Amino acid sequence: MEDVIKTSGGMTAQCGDMGIRKLGLTDKTKPGTYQVAVTSKDNYFTMYLDKKGKQKMVTKPLDQVKGIGKILISIKYKSFAKAFFAVNNWTDPKPLGFALEIMPMTDLSNVHVGDVVPFQTTFMGKPFSCGPDGIEYITATSNSFGGPDGFFLSAYIMNGKAQFRMPAAGQWVANVYVRQDVNPENHLKELVGKCTTVYYAGTISFNVKP
Repeated sequence: MEDVIKTSGGMTAQCGDMGIRKLGLTDKTKPGTYQVAVTSKDNYFTMYLDKKGKQKMVTKPLDQVKGIGKILISIKYKSFAKAFFAVNNWTDPKPLGFALEIMPMTDLSNVHVGDVVPFQTTFMGKPFSCGPDGIEYITATSNSFGGPDGFFLSAYIMNGKAQFRMPAAGQWVANVYVRQDVNPENHLKELVGKCTTVYYAGTISFNVKP
């Protein structure tokens, strides 16, 4: 049997195979906006040359790998994904405190072709933005726009904010990526000896109506 979990908001969540979860509304479901969120585990990837010069790859941090002659790639990857839906009416959702987080600044339950959809992006709780360290941007992709040709929308993030004018109906995913180098002087100092670079990814899924 599927496990059924009752939530404080009056919804039920059913656990299925292959990581699938099904949410159900009940007569006790409270109105407002709900967030469906998931985070990945800490994923490590190390590519190196061993003492004999042979290239090897492992999904482990550096301190768990023996016989490294030269490090080629050493990364940690962490991703955060969200979707939103409204019951009866849209209310402004609250951030969940993810390291990299995208928040909608408009009603995502009623987006139509031609609408402008703005987002707020934070990294470590602060606005993520273009600056001296690089040009930061957010992208949006959809099978109904670009499809197999790989077209996508792109917008610069200024003062933590970016927006798109939606060109096509369908399901869309907005993406933000952040790359950080590990060193003893920054917030990633606890990862010294485990990896040299950390990649963060954040997404929001939403639908656009005709």
